[in-house]
Amino acid sequence: MKKHLFTALLLLAAGFSEARETLPHESAAAETLRFTPATAPEIRFVGRAARSDDGALSFDWSGTYFSFRFEGTRCAMRAADSKRNYYNVFVDGKPHGKVTAEGPAKTIVLAEGLPHGVHTVLVQKRTEGEQGRTTLFAVGSDGPLLDAPQAPGRHIEFIGDSHTCGYGTEGKSPKEPFTPETENCDLAWGCIIARYFDADYTLIAHSGQGIVRNWGDEKEVSDCTMRERMMRTFDMEETPLWDFAQYRPDIVVIKLGTNDFSTGMPSREQFDASFGEMYALLRRRYGDVPILYVVPQNCDAYYDYLRATIRTLGDPNLHAVPHLAPINDQTDDLGAGYHPNLRGQCKMAAAVIPYIATLAGWPMPQDRPIRERGITGHPDAARTDIKKSGGIPERDAAASFAGNASVRIIRPPRRLLRRKAARTRRDLPPRVATRSSRRPPHAGRRWRRADRTAARRAPKAAPASGCRRPGHRGTAPGVRRPPLRSRTGPHRPPEVRRTTCKHPARRFCRRSRSVSGRSAYDSSSPRSCR
Repeated sequence: MKKHLFTALLLLAAGFSEARETLPHESAAAETLRFTPATAPEIRFVGRAARSDDGALSFDWSGTYFSFRFEGTRCAMRAADSKRNYYNVFVDGKPHGKVTAEGPAKTIVLAEGLPHGVHTVLVQKRTEGEQGRTTLFAVGSDGPLLDAPQAPGRHIEFIGDSHTCGYGTEGKSPKEPFTPETENCDLAWGCIIARYFDADYTLIAHSGQGIVRNWGDEKEVSDCTMRERMMRTFDMEETPLWDFAQYRPDIVVIKLGTNDFSTGMPSREQFDASFGEMYALLRRRYGDVPILYVVPQNCDAYYDYLRATIRTLGDPNLHAVPHLAPINDQTDDLGAGYHPNLRGQCKMAAAVIPYIATLAGWPMPQDRPIRERGITGHPDAARTDIKKSGGIPERDAAASFAGNASVRIIRPPRRLLRRKAARTRRDLPPRVATRSSRRPPHAGRRWRRADRTAARRAPKAAPASGCRRPGHRGTAPGVRRPPLRSRTGPHRPPEVRRTTCKHPARRFCRRSRSVSGRSAYDSSSPRSCR
């Protein structure tokens, strides 16, 4: 009896060690977590996946995500991966960190040390299918799982290439080589648009793919493009085909063409054949759902092709919009591998949002900025206004913080703040362009020549101000400066007439004029020009 019991314990320990986490204090965390199968109704899954009989989900498309609610302080997932994939973790609508799924099945801690209470967790696959296929077995927490988060009721499907995958979005320089760590679909234009409309999304995207031919392909028409890939359950496997009855999006947005032009411009006949096949498949699977084709920059020929195709088909739910060059510049808008970074992706999203709002019939909230980060459908999602008008006013920011929203206030550049501080500084007088203030008592011709040179080089126009100090930049436009003349002796002119100075720093302005018109400096009082 003891022998059989000892054997059973060994088997149990071996099975647990195989599914153990690789992070510190994993064993203690796994012992206290209660796991729920991935297909349970408490877990909301969005994206294409294959279900197994044991309740596991397998998927590889970029942007696939699942969410759940639980009451407790920590949670984890039990998953395996054929290669290595990176995942974004959001807790209560805020970015919490990044985890890695790699190798055989193990328990991966998603969040721990949270305040005890009810939390909403979203886990998003940030890398694309080339990095491997993930199998999700279960989700665990130290408290009970609650009802799944409510669906927003909107769904957008994006069909695209590396721009949709978020290829290199976290790169610091265009010359930086691409690595999977710099790929983040959450910062790509598709996810940005979905967050703006509080909609679910599906990314059917693969880097280097086109609609006629792929990147660098010498063939005029590639053997496998997004025409074929969009029919699959897995990005990297031809079978099984996807069951399109699982969901029906409200709108399909296609952005393909950059890779088609890598080896030359496709002909009108080649594009019509390839797009006609894709269009027919989408109409057969999704019915009369609106289709918006976003033509990338530098692919103007595709826009002309599409306009002619739309006129020929006569489909009122088929539309095209171009990303006219230069929508992105070649310096600040590029990340790793010369692909758009977050700044460039936000510009691409902002150019498409009005068309989606019109075609889908969704309003554009006036008080909702385009958000850089956050999760779909959560009121606490982090967001950032990308407008260059100075950001969110302080009173609006205070209201947002009071409503538990994470808002980043965009402030003026530091150089503007430094200039403003210099203008309003009270400990130093304004800078003088002349050398008169350093003139010795017995000045000669050399100093008079220096004064005339400084007057010629002084700016002719400046912001409206009443200060007429020699060489001062606050002179009002149109006011002519008096000639600069040096004192000829050690004594100040006996009669001095005060002039009114309207400059903000007027208490430091010692400009005055004598009855004879000569320049003089009254250093007896710091308020001499009032």
